[in-house]
Amino acid sequence: MKKITSMMLLASILFLFSCRNEADALQENTSKSTQTRKSISSNLISINTVRKEVKSFGKFQSSLNNSKAGKTSFDINSNNILYRKFENATTGITTYTLPINSYSSQKPYYLIQQILVSSSNVETTRYLKIIPNNPPAFKTEDVLKTLTGSIEVYDENMSYVSDTNYLNGVAQNLSSQNKPSQNVLNKTSGECDVDIITTEVLCSNGNGHHVGQTCDPGMTNDAHFEVTIVVTCPHEFGPATIGNPGSSGSGSLGGGYVFDEQLNALLTNPTFLYGDYLTSPGHELLLQIVRQWIPVNVIDINGDLSELNTRLQHFSNNDQMFNDLATYNQNTPNVPNAEMTDYSIRVYELFKFLLNNPSPENGQIASWAVSFFDQNRFVSWDEFKNTHILNAGFISYINTLPMNLKQVIYNTSNQEFLFGLNSYYSSQTNSQQAQNFINWALQYKAENADTTFQQFENWFMTESEGKDFYYDENYWEDPNLTFPIQALPSWNAFSSAYPNQTSAQMYGVVGGAVAQAQIDYPIETQNGCALKVSRALNYSGVVIPNIPGKTLKGADNKNYFLNAKALNAWMRKTFGISPNNPKHIKLTKLDGGINGKNFPNLIKNKKGIFSMVSTNPVWSSGHADILYPNGTCKAGCHLQDNPPAPIDYIDIWILN
Repeated sequence: MKKITSMMLLASILFLFSCRNEADALQENTSKSTQTRKSISSNLISINTVRKEVKSFGKFQSSLNNSKAGKTSFDINSNNILYRKFENATTGITTYTLPINSYSSQKPYYLIQQILVSSSNVETTRYLKIIPNNPPAFKTEDVLKTLTGSIEVYDENMSYVSDTNYLNGVAQNLSSQNKPSQNVLNKTSGECDVDIITTEVLCSNGNGHHVGQTCDPGMTNDAHFEVTIVVTCPHEFGPATIGNPGSSGSGSLGGGYVFDEQLNALLTNPTFLYGDYLTSPGHELLLQIVRQWIPVNVIDINGDLSELNTRLQHFSNNDQMFNDLATYNQNTPNVPNAEMTDYSIRVYELFKFLLNNPSPENGQIASWAVSFFDQNRFVSWDEFKNTHILNAGFISYINTLPMNLKQVIYNTSNQEFLFGLNSYYSSQTNSQQAQNFINWALQYKAENADTTFQQFENWFMTESEGKDFYYDENYWEDPNLTFPIQALPSWNAFSSAYPNQTSAQMYGVVGGAVAQAQIDYPIETQNGCALKVSRALNYSGVVIPNIPGKTLKGADNKNYFLNAKALNAWMRKTFGISPNNPKHIKLTKLDGGINGKNFPNLIKNKKGIFSMVSTNPVWSSGHADILYPNGTCKAGCHLQDNPPAPIDYIDIWILN
């Protein structure tokens, strides 16, 4: 009776399907027949390590060197070559893989060398040839995921053993056209059986996520599929002790067959200076980014890679960011209400941005950004980019400014101005108007060194809320109009009663006819500044009268103004103005100077009721607010704005 030996050959095509924080495409669910394996580890090791661990390595390499397959895009004997080592704790099988050929028009297939070492130290090598019917859509495509084509198996002498057809990633039954070769059949009296087993290897970075599932925030989901080719022949073929090698993909460095081939070409390129750095522990995420960058930006992986060297220099100059990333990942499980996926992609997006946009300014960002993300868990990438990433057009414009203004913007103590004006420049689509404003802003900062960006933004950059309610000019500008005089509220009462809600929310809070006005007149009630001041006055001891057609009642049966200019007119007649009221200050447009630059010093160290009247009702009839001692208003003072707030005058009632 003939001895039956089962030999399982593993197609170690690594399909690394990362989480969204690695930005690889999410894959669809696996088939019902997919198995799951957990007891597998993977890592990249040097060829010198393989030489030490595999006794037959010299013989295997000699066979490879003497074959046509030995002519690869990189020197397979170079000491810089990396093999991928898979260890299966269940079977005791260790597998070493090396990509030999990546798909090209000259060689329209993928070829991988696979060295198998059993638990009893029996060693053999095989080759897997993956032949898609159509070229891959892109260089790093995971072809086996939807492979329509075939996989051929070769022995260590590159003699054909068997092949299996695939359709849309599913192995087909062995047909008469793809039975094992005749030279195999001649060795026995029977045919070989070929079976395909698709196995899902779960994520190694916690919680055992499946392929395509979102990983823990800040972590890489290295779940992937592997394919095992099981060849059962009634002949002696290879060591009988080798059962299922069961290798894994990914591991700490991740990648896949195509990536491993590119990586080895990269590491053996004499012009590339960062091979050791890129593959050192802790730099896995950067390796992922480079993996994606190379196919798009490098035409010849064996050519001059000085541009990639320049891009990686920013990372090597700021290596602290990788220590910060380790801390970030350690802290992530302890974050209350763990991060949403939209936030967990931030570090990936940062690394990708830095690689694609090398500049000294972005190099500075690299030194602190990861730590910032760790301390600000719910700042999204878009928010960070808009407030902290420098626009290329902004940088170009800044570099055209006089040296004294460049010294202001690049002063490390003025970072808030740098990023704040950058965000403004981006929002204004790099317009000439934006450039003019930035020039003026830096001149203002140079002349007012103690001004913070928060103050500057409050005074000069707050956007208008929009139109407010109707203003009856004939009524309010009647010189004979009077109201009973009332005392000003105290600062404590007014500030305590001042609402925190937005304008849009305030209408619903007040309720009554006020809320109905927002429903009936949505455009004319965009601005709620007069409503907020009315609320604070109503609840700090002041009585706003019922003025038919000019005030509206809330659900509390109190009266409210919805127009800033009308509120100003009523307060002038109710609280009085200078010189009759020493607690009143009036500032005109002329007092403000060019772009209102004098206003901040005129309103600083005062607290009370702020009431600005505009000359353009399309902008708004004016602005009412609470004025704080540092000269800022709760919703912005609108002292200049961009486009400018057309100021007629400003009234301030000082509260004690």
